[in-house]
Amino acid sequence: MANNEKRTLNQAKADMDSRVHVLRGTVARGEQAAERLPLVVAQLDATRNYLRTSSVYETARYEDGEMTLDDLEHEVDLLNDDIRCADEAKAELAKAASFYR
Repeated sequence: MANNEKRTLNQAKADMDSRVHVLRGTVARGEQAAERLPLVVAQLDATRNYLRTSSVYETARYEDGEMTLDDLEHEVDLLNDDIRCADEAKAELAKAASFYR
């Protein structure tokens, strides 16, 4: 019986180790997203201002590889999702720390 309990504890620790590894990656992505978000928001605002002032009489034209307004808005949404997931991962990492204790 003690051998079975020990294996179960070892398996639980192995599962938690792999989960913590994934959570740390999520936190790192969220931190990168938090750094990038202000730049993308500034680019989005600049694009909106440009379209509002320069494209009054004709439709906007984009160069190849240039991000459109929709692309920028989508990227802002993705960055916000990464930040939210990182916050959830941090809370889960705190629970994992109590597991290891």
